[in-house]
Amino acid sequence: MNTIIQQCLAVIMVMLTSLTMPAKTENVKIQGDHCRLDAILQIPERKPADVMPVAILMHGLTGNKDGMFLRAIADSLERRGVASIRFDFNGHGRSEGSFTDMTIPNEVTDARMVYHWLMEQHCFSDVYLFGHSQGSVVAALLATELGPQKVKRLVLASTASNIPEMCRKGKLFGYKFDPKNPPASMLFWENKKLGGNYIREAQKIDVYETVKTYTGPVLLLHGGADTGVPPSCSEKLKVSLPQAEMIISPGANHVFTKHTKNLVNPTVDFFTRKMPEKK
Repeated sequence: MNTIIQQCLAVIMVMLTSLTMPAKTENVKIQGDHCRLDAILQIPERKPADVMPVAILMHGLTGNKDGMFLRAIADSLERRGVASIRFDFNGHGRSEGSFTDMTIPNEVTDARMVYHWLMEQHCFSDVYLFGHSQGSVVAALLATELGPQKVKRLVLASTASNIPEMCRKGKLFGYKFDPKNPPASMLFWENKKLGGNYIREAQKIDVYETVKTYTGPVLLLHGGADTGVPPSCSEKLKVSLPQAEMIISPGANHVFTKHTKNLVNPTVDFFTRKMPEKK
């Protein structure tokens, strides 16, 4: 009798392991720095016991997870067997929190907590980070903090590494203020109120110096016609990250309007290609 039961269990196990689970996209809520974050988890077709790489996709200042190129990256990664999660930072999109309370450090905490949430799911292997604009600053800081053993690959697009310097000079994307005495809040893009604490916290950050300790593979992407965050920001990052590959797309603006493929395709290729073994 025991032999029959064992044989039946073996047959069941074979059947289970041969099943293919369909791709799925689901909305999830994750606790962030000080509020719950709205996120979309996208998982490709897989076997029940499969583990797979996952990319954390991060939007920029005043952006959200539903931006066209983030969805395009997620869809393309799914087709190549890589999972992804994209989320709204605190005070953005459908996440809780006030835009006025948002800072770069608490966005780093948001991203860190998304990373830890993924690790608790026990179905992901390598973790990759993608960031755009301020999201790239967050991605770079988090990758440096966690290190290349935990963040295997890093893509930084239109990295707004000039934000700290602008905050120290008192002129952020054309909005002027006293850098030594920032206002409690000031009217910003899309009639949003940027908090004074955002400015004070940004003034303390040196992206170029901090990222020097990250030794994992890096891809830098930038539009050659980006006027708000000039390509020189990525060029300076290349000095701090000598191992980085860099692509400057002529004619592309900050959000790669009409040049989306120049952002999406290199990102997906970088996350899915086989990396050379370290000697």
